[in-house]
Order: sequence, then structure tokens, then C-alpha cells
Amino acid sequence: MAHARARRGLIAAMARGCVRACRGGSAAAAVEGAAIVCTATSSTAPVFPGAALAPEVHVNCVGSFHPDMRELDLDTLRDAAIVVDRREAALEEAGELLAAVDAGLTQPQAWRELGELVLAGAPPRPASKTVFDSVGLAAQDLFAARRALERARVLSLGLPLT
Repeated sequence: MAHARARRGLIAAMARGCVRACRGGSAAAAVEGAAIVCTATSSTAPVFPGAALAPEVHVNCVGSFHPDMRELDLDTLRDAAIVVDRREAALEEAGELLAAVDAGLTQPQAWRELGELVLAGAPPRPASKTVFDSVGLAAQDLFAARRALERARVLSLGLPLT
């Protein structure tokens, strides 16, 4: 439901000309000056250079789910406030975060968990670079499946299995 509202809001903002989606000539050009950057790839190498990011950017990274995968480079993670779904899961699967720990750029104790921020009614993000690195959780998958099933029932889609 929240995703659908956010998507409708984004589409409405694009229609009003408040948000512009465009294709860049390069990954660096695509992220340059952006306030928010989202990645969702299965890449094993960083998909853009962190040096191209604005100082107060927020990056959503949702593709890396294995220690050998890396969507973000070390420059992106340097001095960033990092949020994860769960520390334990990130320590097993978030390749870019594991590389940043190995390089001495961050420590897991400094990462905030998304649930902590939501439950604490966290203040707006600081005026600095932030990164949300999601490896996904079974609870998120279950919620998405439940919503899909509810929607399918409303639209009379699919076949019940017995």
C-alpha cells in the first residue's frame, strides 16, 4: 500500500514536472547532482563512481545479496550514514558493506537498522550522505507475497491450488 502511494506520488510529481527521469550518457552522468540514487542490479562491480555523487545524496542499494556482489564503490560508502534491514543479514550478504568493513571505512556497530529508525520515529536524515543497503528479509518477501495474493483475489486473477 505504501509503495503504491509512493509510486502514484512519483508519477503525479513527474506529470507536474517536479521530478524528471532521464537516461544519462554514462553511469557517472546519471548520478551526478542527483538527490536520490537507487540501484537494483546483480552486479559484482560498482555500477557508478562514488566521486560523481552530490555530498548530501541518499543512495538506496537493493541488488547486492551475496558477499561477492557490489553495486557501490568505497567512495560511496566513505563517511556515509549507513542503514540496513538487519545487521546480521548485511554481514552475511552485503558485499559492498563487507568490503567497506575490510577497508576500515565503517563498522557494523555504526549501522542503523531500518526497524530502529521506524520505531524510534527517527528525525529526518542528517545533512550528509546516507546509504540504505537492503539485502532483503523473509518478512519482506512474505509481506509482498501477501499483498500480491490480496490484489489477485480482488482482481479475480490466478487459480486456487488445492
